[in-house]
Amino acid sequence: MFKVSALVSCFVCFAGLAAPDPKLRADFASSGFQPSLCLRGAVLFEDDFSGPLKPEWAPSYKTRWAAAGGVLTGQPATEADQAAAHDKQHGGSAPSIQLNVPTRDCIVAYEFKLGPKNTAQNIVFNDGTHLSGTGHVSSVQFHVRLGVVLSKKKNTKQDGDADVDLGVSDWKPVAGKWYQVMEEMRGDTIVVRISGGPSLKAKDPRFDMPKTFLSLGAWGGDAISYRNFRIWSDAPDAKLEALRDKGQPKTPQAKGR
Repeated sequence: MFKVSALVSCFVCFAGLAAPDPKLRADFASSGFQPSLCLRGAVLFEDDFSGPLKPEWAPSYKTRWAAAGGVLTGQPATEADQAAAHDKQHGGSAPSIQLNVPTRDCIVAYEFKLGPKNTAQNIVFNDGTHLSGTGHVSSVQFHVRLGVVLSKKKNTKQDGDADVDLGVSDWKPVAGKWYQVMEEMRGDTIVVRISGGPSLKAKDPRFDMPKTFLSLGAWGGDAISYRNFRIWSDAPDAKLEALRDKGQPKTPQAKGR
């Protein structure tokens, strides 16, 4: 059972996706996505998976990853490596990989395809590790039984903090089909969309911080595939940034408040 926070902190919008932005790269023009929270700025990272694994990718828990022919494929660790793992919770039974690209306000776009035994695909932003920082910042799960879940993750350096599910949808992906995802992060707000599915938006102060790296992976012990991975920086609105630089609120306040 999910814990869903107060409605004031999030909403789930099932309206149709916006028409494509003609300035988007050709490989995403057909997706129907255009940013709704951020403004697309510089490309921070891109990978078409047409050659060897780029150095920014770091497989986790001895899970096996390879890029070829435009697709990144992740598989669980070998049975021997899983049996030898000291951390049984993260023993390599589910494919997991880090992308070591620091971000803050940004747009992430990619496609994924679940294997037949997978139960979910997830994307997690991190503030270092649980030892070097405050741990996981946010996560989005696309689950074949539970639906889509957008969560604030607990600050491991703050006593009493906890994970909180801020947005939940009962829409579910299916194995063997490619899905396009766009996740936007600006300040304390996240918007995430998936092709054929919902748009979720959530706010939490935990989101408004630098992120050291992000993690991708799957649950269920089967291979998962990715393609067309992009990260753009958010291009701030010049007028609002000018107000912030003068010490004024980033978002102008309405008169009478």
